[in-house]
Amino acid sequence: MDYKTDALIFGGGVAGLWTLNHLSSQGYNALLVESGELGRGQTIATQGIIHGGGKYLLFESAGVSSFRKRWSSMKSLKEMPAVWDNHFNSGGWVPNLSDGVKSSDECYLYRSVNDEGFIRPLAFELLSRFALQTPLRRVRKIDAPTFLAESARSIYSIGERTVESANLLKRLTLPFADRIVYARHIEFRNGNARITDKYNEESFDIHPEVIVLAAGSGNEGLAGMLGIDAKMQRRPLRQAYIGHPELPDFWAHCIDGQKTSATFTTHPSRKHGKVWQVGGSVAESGVSYKTGEFESRVRGEIANVLPGFNLPKDASIGYFDVDRAEPATSEGQRPSGVGLTKQAIEGGLYALVVFPTKLAMAPRLAEEIHDEMVLSGTFPSFKLDQGPFTPRTPLIASYPWDRN
Repeated sequence: MDYKTDALIFGGGVAGLWTLNHLSSQGYNALLVESGELGRGQTIATQGIIHGGGKYLLFESAGVSSFRKRWSSMKSLKEMPAVWDNHFNSGGWVPNLSDGVKSSDECYLYRSVNDEGFIRPLAFELLSRFALQTPLRRVRKIDAPTFLAESARSIYSIGERTVESANLLKRLTLPFADRIVYARHIEFRNGNARITDKYNEESFDIHPEVIVLAAGSGNEGLAGMLGIDAKMQRRPLRQAYIGHPELPDFWAHCIDGQKTSATFTTHPSRKHGKVWQVGGSVAESGVSYKTGEFESRVRGEIANVLPGFNLPKDASIGYFDVDRAEPATSEGQRPSGVGLTKQAIEGGLYALVVFPTKLAMAPRLAEEIHDEMVLSGTFPSFKLDQGPFTPRTPLIASYPWDRN
């Protein structure tokens, strides 16, 4: 079957799905192709914090050049909490994330009692008020969880929301399920795509005005099929998790000196009842640990940054590897904003190769894709009241800690 479409999006993570929602809401005939499970890779594994840039500006390494990079990262993220709040509060915003997506309204920022570094509390409180849309708020120890109060020199709260990735994927998928195809086979010819549906083996010949590659690390292979360069880099993480049904709900950044030592987020788990993800330094350095030493390293890190918490002896400790696919930078460092490159492909058409860099930046990326389409003369061609594909129950990836 043949279909014409304004935009053909590849990748069913937050970048692709948010773009599908945004373009459809602007009147575009947009379709999305996913070759596996929705969100498998970076989205389902995310800690889900909608950063406003605070931790980059206030707590990462010192130095003039480093401050410039941190300031750039902060500026890119500064408005994102307010943008997401519009979608959490509904009011006609697409996508509507008002039901069951948000897991927490705030994150703690705290200094461990074992931190010997020197931070001027008043200085960074004033800086946060000047630079951030989500300024810090001091938290009295009496108002904090007991285990945190016993672990911290000082405690703050920052209004950065946290989302639950599986629920987010579901909410992004359901309104446009008839515009999403799960593909068994993909091939390109003269800028057009032939997609074979994995469920019924039906083939679709799709003729797009623009192809959007939003498939994370999958962009590399798709770009190669189109004869273009994805211009991407990979930065590996080995993310730790702790599983136990009696874990308290906890979302926090532990600050050690001038870096984020650990970031805790809480998630549901079919296998463990509840899970803490532990990001930060342990995730950055975890790829160098030997398998046998990872659990002892994590237990040691918890004892250091959260000494007031008694980690259950029967808690499950594990890890999963995440391949962060990002726009390439000259030094292989973290990009400061979203990545979008426009490249010519066969048939006189063009492709956009995109990376959100951070979950929080997905709305900004979708807007930039729309802007680039307008600048390139790609406007809505006809209203699509019903998509061409059979609506399926969203095929959402399982959480990494629930696999096997």
